Amino acid sequence: MNILLNCICSLFLLPYGIVCGLFGIKNLLDPWFTDKLWGPSAPSQLNPRMFLYEMNGVMSDIMGIPRYSKVEGIILLCGALGALASWITISPTLFYCCNYLLLLSALSFLLIIPYSFFTRQAEITPVILSCLLICLITTAIRAIIIAEDPYDTAPYATYLGYFGLSILALAVVQTCIMSRNASRVEESIVKFHHIKDHFLGNGMIWTSGKEFPAGYLDDNALLSQKA
Repeated sequence: MNILLNCICSLFLLPYGIVCGLFGIKNLLDPWFTDKLWGPSAPSQLNPRMFLYEMNGVMSDIMGIPRYSKVEGIILLCGALGALASWITISPTLFYCCNYLLLLSALSFLLIIPYSFFTRQAEITPVILSCLLICLITTAIRAIIIAEDPYDTAPYATYLGYFGLSILALAVVQTCIMSRNASRVEESIVKFHHIKDHFLGNGMIWTSGKEFPAGYLDDNALLSQKA
């Protein structure tokens, strides 16, 4: 096995694994993680309550998956395990498992790209696309490394390819579901943007445990009275 090439891949996967692990744990433990652990010590610019509101709100609505943050949390933790386990051993068997987990984590980013367009947030697409490319390119390189290992006789690359196609097919199906639901949840999308604009324009302050950002309900009450 080409140790040097694999080490280069592992270096790229280190930040990927850390980010996936952090957000995976956050999603699974929210709202406790956001309110008790991350939120109190985070600068207002990094307040994670907006992410929680979006995932369990408009994202769950358009995907048709209740509490989508939990589903994404599991997927991201799989990606973190696949990325960070590369630093433990160079066993081909472990790499088999790691690459399957990495491809599974790609599903999260494959879904966010069409989601960003359906919810009019195209500005986040380049970041998500970068994460997706890191995941796919490093997985492909590591698959080639293992396929060329003289001690590896299993048709590993073929099975990995089939798994990748199944992930892609699942993403296509879910994209069709989002397309169908987009018009039905338009009110939820508009409300999300209203809350997001208020959050960004009000110092990005979101009090722990509150359903909406600071001042949002007061502003809406004033608008209703004026109307």
